[in-house]
Amino acid sequence: MNTKDLVDSGKTWQIKRTTLLSRMAVSLGYKSIEQTTFLEDYYPEGHESELKRQIDFFQNQSEYYRTAFELNNILIHQYTPESLGVKKAKKTPE
Repeated sequence: MNTKDLVDSGKTWQIKRTTLLSRMAVSLGYKSIEQTTFLEDYYPEGHESELKRQIDFFQNQSEYYRTAFELNNILIHQYTPESLGVKKAKKTPE
C-alpha cells in the first residue's frame, strides 16, 4: 500500500478493508449487513477457548515432565547397585 504521504495510514487501511469486506459480503449475498459491522473488532469465541485449552495442556505437560524428572532422580539415587544386591566386580590385574 503506497500511502507514505497520508496522515494516518492505519485509518486509511481500515477504510479500505471495510470497503473490501463490504463488497465481498454483497457479492456473497448478504443484503442486510452494514459497513459499520466491519469496523467492529471480531474475535471468534472458538479461538479463545482453543487458546485456553492449549495453555492448560502445556502447563499440565510441563508439570508432568517436571515431576517425572524429579521421580527419576529419586529412583536413581535410591537404587544403587548395592541396594539391588549387585556386587561390585573386582578389578582383575592385567
